[in-house]
Amino acid sequence: MPGRTIPAAGRTTPRLAAGAVCGGRGWERWSMSGAESRVVPRKEAHLMAAQQNPLTGRWVAFLATDGVEEVEYTEPRKAAEQAGAQVELVSIRPGRIQAMEKDIEKAGTHEVGRTVDEASADDYDALVLPGGAVNPDRLRVNADAMRFVRSFFEQHKPVAAICHGPWSLVEADVVGAGR
Repeated sequence: MPGRTIPAAGRTTPRLAAGAVCGGRGWERWSMSGAESRVVPRKEAHLMAAQQNPLTGRWVAFLATDGVEEVEYTEPRKAAEQAGAQVELVSIRPGRIQAMEKDIEKAGTHEVGRTVDEASADDYDALVLPGGAVNPDRLRVNADAMRFVRSFFEQHKPVAAICHGPWSLVEADVVGAGR
């Protein structure tokens, strides 16, 4: 639903979140379920929108390549997107990557948004490292992929690693005694 013009203010307001309808004079009609609604102060409406979509305006990189476990890529990606994040698949080569189920059965393929040699941690707010036994094993031998992982730690940005994903953290030398 695009923004709508408020006659009294003469300006267009953006859609805040699912079920939000903007009003004038510092108040908004807000609906959490889309069925029932109530009028709340604008400040409260913005807090409600942030709670529903806490990652709005944030970019999250998913670093993966052929052999990524399908569910470990698709479900966290879906959760990040539902929380409002913009998500991009970063990989060691362009094109599509082949996901797997239980490391042995082919699952879906996924379009790469950017390669690690093109990507920078500066472009993202967080990094997710999905697993699958093959995925991190292929990533760890790629110097650009390990540089990309290290750069998130150097910039003190959040990094999530799923299942075998922490192998990349070990190879990038960002975990261990004294860290």
